[in-house]
Amino acid sequence: YTILRLRERSFLKQDDGSKNIYKAMLYLNNNYMTDVTSEELASMCNLSATTFRMLFKKYNNTSPIKYKNHLRMVHAKEMLSSGLYTVSELVNCCDLAHFNKLYKNEFGVNPSRDIPKSVEKYK
Repeated sequence: YTILRLRERSFLKQDDGSKNIYKAMLYLNNNYMTDVTSEELASMCNLSATTFRMLFKKYNNTSPIKYKNHLRMVHAKEMLSSGLYTVSELVNCCDLAHFNKLYKNEFGVNPSRDIPKSVEKYK
């Protein structure tokens, strides 16, 4: 959220498609758990899929899907650190191996390492 607020001013001053990218970023930040595709985001922004991906990468140095995965992992880390959730509760019905891989790529450790030790022994 803080990153979005800092970028908001520069995005809104430009007239090169960045306003559309900002809309997609807001949508992803508010709906990071939905399975939205780049094509759907492009459609929301009234851009072609190719133009949308190019502009998104230009302003964020990453693809829309990697950005969404980053948001998911940041929220997962917060939830794990709270001690109120386990890895299996966060993954629910999704692929645990894929979740572990994304988490480790993002933070360099397995998700179980971010569960507070005092909570871990009671689960």
